[in-house]
Amino acid sequence: MAHKILVVDDKAFMVRLIQHHLERAGYELIKARTPDEANAAIAHEVPNLVLMTDNADTQGTYLPESVIAQTHANIPVIRMTDVPATMSEQKLTSTDEIVFRKPFSPTKLLAEVKRLLEVNPPESVKQ
Repeated sequence: MAHKILVVDDKAFMVRLIQHHLERAGYELIKARTPDEANAAIAHEVPNLVLMTDNADTQGTYLPESVIAQTHANIPVIRMTDVPATMSEQKLTSTDEIVFRKPFSPTKLLAEVKRLLEVNPPESVKQ
């Protein structure tokens, strides 16, 4: 069974970029563009990992950490952000998430996805 990765980003080009690299590596993608779509996706199909955007114009993350914590606490999260490197890491994230600043290297993102999923095999996430 392939790992399922929920990708949450409102920019279609970012989703296509991520999709290109992750599907070539054998991962199955679940895509969402809005918070509502992301919440519905998690309620319907539990992913093994979440890649989500954190855009300054939305004043926060697309997928609140509380949604994952309340439903499936073992899902690793990678946040992709436009926030400048000068902002403190504490302001970026309040959990143990991995943060990638845009633009990022797809190769490094793929390596981090692989690393996180090695400790979270598909069978470990219960629906």
